[in-house]
Amino acid sequence: MVDWRDGAAGTISGLVTRFTVAPLDVVKIRFQLQVVGRVEPGPKSGAGLWRRAAAARPKYTGLVQAAGLIVSEEGFRALWKGNLAAELLWGSYM
Repeated sequence: MVDWRDGAAGTISGLVTRFTVAPLDVVKIRFQLQVVGRVEPGPKSGAGLWRRAAAARPKYTGLVQAAGLIVSEEGFRALWKGNLAAELLWGSYM
């Protein structure tokens, strides 16, 4: 039989882990949503003739740079955006 304390310990460890990893998750999502360039039809469209549009420099270039830019633009708490919903989801697994 599983003791309730085992479930509580698992829930607490999940919540602490989620809180600790949340800033990395925010940075990861920013990288995934970043648009660097796009592909457009070439002058003679058809037959697979495509050219890459001039790519702008990406806003986020590295982990430390991205985290620092998020903090400087949106504040320190921005690294935990959306974390409350994730914490409630983790806590509900008990």
